[in-house]
Amino acid sequence: INGKLQSLSGSFGHEIRNFLGAIKFSQNQIQELITKEKEVDKNQLLEITSQISNTVSSAINTINIILEDLREKPIDPDDFAYLEASKNLSKIIEKFNYDSEAEKSKVKLNITSENNFIFRAIEDRFILVINNLLKNALYYLKDYPSSIITIGAVRNDAGKIGGVVDFSKYNVIYVHDAGPGIDSKVIPKLFDDFFTIGKKEGTGLGLAFCKSNMKIFDGDIIVESELGQNGKSGWTKFSLLFPKLSDAEIKKWIIQGHKKKILLIDDGK
Repeated sequence: INGKLQSLSGSFGHEIRNFLGAIKFSQNQIQELITKEKEVDKNQLLEITSQISNTVSSAINTINIILEDLREKPIDPDDFAYLEASKNLSKIIEKFNYDSEAEKSKVKLNITSENNFIFRAIEDRFILVINNLLKNALYYLKDYPSSIITIGAVRNDAGKIGGVVDFSKYNVIYVHDAGPGIDSKVIPKLFDDFFTIGKKEGTGLGLAFCKSNMKIFDGDIIVESELGQNGKSGWTKFSLLFPKLSDAEIKKWIIQGHKKKILLIDDGK
């Protein structure tokens, strides 16, 4: 219990520090806008305040999830939803708390219509999983200004991931970066609590959190990497494995989508 308390309290402090940093950044943007402009652009101001609102909402969701895990609250099946890889990842990438526009430009979404898929997960937890992977990748890319992060999906019709591992029951969302890479000796420890690689402010809990939540989704997370050598960058790829949905489940998702559209039309009359 003490170990779990220490783990989750460390995660709590780390995440809240990130959110407060994002709010501080937004505050600086507002001050700069007011100082430089004689007439404040209302659209810019509304955009910044919207960013603050999104950050506060994300902070509240994060606190709730950490407290649920601390209390070891059972997962409610009703919390699961049908999510669409392309739509949800686009939203996460857009709302992520970047340090700058230059940092944001490093992140690319790569999903074609052929690779897009539907999966079941708890949306708030899925957002935190992607945020953790994105945050880690951006941290290690600071010394690689020309490198990018690619977030994509693979609808695994062939039953193969990378042509090597047989995971025929899963579709994949991946986060790939052309950064320093990871020593093969370290990889087996990556998902252990408190394990971190050279991060000054890291708690070593982000990847452990990703692992535990992918298990909640009846999936898993795997990592492949090549360590950079002789001044050249390496690469790291985290793959999130989501169980394939049956045809009946996909049909259910489509029907639910139509119901929502009908309700919106009714509400507008």
